[in-house]
Amino acid sequence: MMFEISEEMQQIIDQLPENPQLPILYVVYNDDMIKHAVMAIIASRGLEYFDTYVTVRAANTDTTNYMREYPLQLVYIDPTVFKYANNGYN
Repeated sequence: MMFEISEEMQQIIDQLPENPQLPILYVVYNDDMIKHAVMAIIASRGLEYFDTYVTVRAANTDTTNYMREYPLQLVYIDPTVFKYANNGYN
């Protein structure tokens, strides 16, 4: 089975710093997209990088509460958030 990463997602993942000074929050559109983002980041950066630096959350209330609890972090937003937001997708 081949795992595909969209060009837009790959561009965002390529921008993640090699050795970040702060934790990374990668925001996806909804809960269904979390697993795909996790797999894409691990495929591009490796499991150790993901486990050490990255948290993936869906753009919903849970993410807002998480950001309030951990305000000092680097935030990267998956392009699907802007594509699907306010377009009737759940």
